[in-house]
Amino acid sequence: MKNSSNRCVWCKHFDRYFTKGTGVIKKTEYGWCDKNTDSVCAEGYCGKFERKTVDAALRCAINIRLSDMLTDISAIRQVIENEYEKYE
Repeated sequence: MKNSSNRCVWCKHFDRYFTKGTGVIKKTEYGWCDKNTDSVCAEGYCGKFERKTVDAALRCAINIRLSDMLTDISAIRQVIENEYEKYE
C-alpha cells in the first residue's frame, strides 16, 4: 500500500488547477507536475515526490486568498459601473 502522505497534492512540484465560478474559485482534481511536465491527478503518486515545504504551502494559500479578493473587487467594480450607467 502506498503512503497516503506521498500524494501529488502534497508534492512541491504539483500546482493544482482552479476554476473560476461566480464569486468563488474552486479546486479541480488535477494539476500540473513540473517533474513529469504533464497534468496529473491530485490524488496520484509518482517516484519523484518531494514534500511541499511550509513556505510553498503558505504561498499557495496566499495566492488563493488574493485571487478570492480580486474576484470580490471585480464584482464590486461591476456593481459600481452598473450604478454609474444608471445615472448617466
